[in-house]
Amino acid sequence: PQRFFDMLSGLGATVAAEMAYVDHHAYTETDVDTLLTLRARHDAVLVTTEKDMARLANLANAAPNLNRLADRARTLGIEISFDAANTVRFSSLLDAAITTGGYRNGNFRR
Repeated sequence: PQRFFDMLSGLGATVAAEMAYVDHHAYTETDVDTLLTLRARHDAVLVTTEKDMARLANLANAAPNLNRLADRARTLGIEISFDAANTVRFSSLLDAAITTGGYRNGNFRR
């Protein structure tokens, strides 16, 4: 998460507050209230990754309070690129994942 905040700062944003959650965090009503209160207190924009925004949007159907959060947040698009050597390595890892049935619950399936 710190790299995300550092990236925002590096792009010229003033980071008024930082809230980091573990991957696949189950947002609660309290989380939503906390984030929206921070947003209002700092007159700020909530920023999240595209991945987390997609999760919020999908979860909003099951937990309508998340709509309040998703409607008020913006995303920072992130792209990755690899040099030639790392492209080969990444392709090998991806091929292995596909061949073995993919990545499930934090482990490659064998």
